[in-house]
Amino acid sequence: MKEIRRTSVDIFYQNKNITADIAQDLISLTYSEKASGEADSLAIEVKDSKKKWMGDWFPEKGDTIMASIVTKNWEKEDREKRFFCGNFIIDEPEFRGRPITATIQGLSIPSNEDFMETEHSRTFEMATLKEIGKAIASANGLKLKYESAFNPVINFIEQAQKPDAGFLFEVAKRYGMAMKVYRDHIVLYREMELEAKNPPQKVDEKTMKPVTLTIDETNIDSSWEARTSTAGVYDACEVTYSLPDTEETYTYTFRAPGRTGNKILRVNETVYSIAEAEIIAQSKLREANKYETVLGGNLPMNLDIMAGINVIITGFGKFNGKYFIDAVDHSVGQKSTTNFASHKVLEGY
Repeated sequence: MKEIRRTSVDIFYQNKNITADIAQDLISLTYSEKASGEADSLAIEVKDSKKKWMGDWFPEKGDTIMASIVTKNWEKEDREKRFFCGNFIIDEPEFRGRPITATIQGLSIPSNEDFMETEHSRTFEMATLKEIGKAIASANGLKLKYESAFNPVINFIEQAQKPDAGFLFEVAKRYGMAMKVYRDHIVLYREMELEAKNPPQKVDEKTMKPVTLTIDETNIDSSWEARTSTAGVYDACEVTYSLPDTEETYTYTFRAPGRTGNKILRVNETVYSIAEAEIIAQSKLREANKYETVLGGNLPMNLDIMAGINVIITGFGKFNGKYFIDAVDHSVGQKSTTNFASHKVLEGY
């Protein structure tokens, strides 16, 4: 007889294993992972008819929670797989009634609120992006993981009354880099380098799992959605800037490989060299065109689908191809599912 697929979770609150304590009340656990720009998150929904979570168990902001998802018999019979979701800081406990439920939500951001919220002012001159990242990480008691050989020298940039997290994200984005924050690390990487890697996973249309979506108060059964658009998509980007002191003008046009049209994104932004203008032009064009073709869907739980990897999409006709996973939700509840959002990779830039 074929073994039944099983999914369970392990949950630690303030380093105490509470899995057995909440097993009868657990409704669902959802781990949400983003490739860049947003913190990973964890949401645990439980029944609270006895008002334990509203009383003695009330989740205080700043408390820590850890979770793992455990699957058995999913890939092979008798094979168990453990997926560690991570460490999270309690951010937003939420209660609803009746019936009374509690949702404990956590974010994988540093507990150092200064990094996320406190505004700072400073300048950087003739510093590489990696050096700026190291300086900000060090100032906040964090570690920097710089995962690219691309490391532009920045002539001058000013942080004017901005939180360190937001400032570093903006600088990284300007130079075509992505940023992710988890636990005590800041990670800077180049998304186009990840998109160039061979996909470890394939996803076919037939594997998509129907879910019920509520749109305009109407329940609709859907398992996937694909879309392509021409709005806000360009063939090339032209960056132009005139230095105020010398009136010297730098102009560079970056054209997307394979595009021959004349739809040009024109940008006037501070640059100090043609080389910098080229980097900014490529970054701005990629930013504009990134979501030209997108595809998302719901699968039976697949813990190998993670934000930041590539997948080959098949069974979707003209939408077939190589996609980069932007976001993933792994959910355990009445059903165990993986929901993902992705964009078709941009070839050559």
